[in-house]
Amino acid sequence: MKVNGVYCPICQTFVFSRAHYDCRRCPCGNIFVDGGQDKDSYIRYGAKNDVKVFGSLSVSSREITQSLKELYNDWNKGIDNYGYIKEEKKMNKPVDREKKMEEAIRAYEAWDILLNYMEEYFDKDSEEYNTVLTIMDKIEEKNK
Repeated sequence: MKVNGVYCPICQTFVFSRAHYDCRRCPCGNIFVDGGQDKDSYIRYGAKNDVKVFGSLSVSSREITQSLKELYNDWNKGIDNYGYIKEEKKMNKPVDREKKMEEAIRAYEAWDILLNYMEEYFDKDSEEYNTVLTIMDKIEEKNK
């Protein structure tokens, strides 16, 4: 069956709600999905403000082997085996990672929120943290 949900670009996980009142967060906590999968269900989703730096969220679907009854029982009995699909996005062509990051940072106006996010989720000695700071410095130099 197909399930509707949202992909989190940070933890690379597709998240879906298993039952009408099942509000699921991705493992990193940046997005949530609510509403279930039956024919009368709705889908509600959202994200922390800062996740939008990495791309916009939208509803998509994935094929799973479980039935609606199995999903409901998983939620209702607190088993928690379903609701997430860990996946890595496959790139068809090589991407200039630094260029993509620069585009995202330029589009993001609230740099103070981005820096707070970086400090909260990344080690200050990490490559990602230092790359973002370097790109911000380059952008500031270009804007002078």
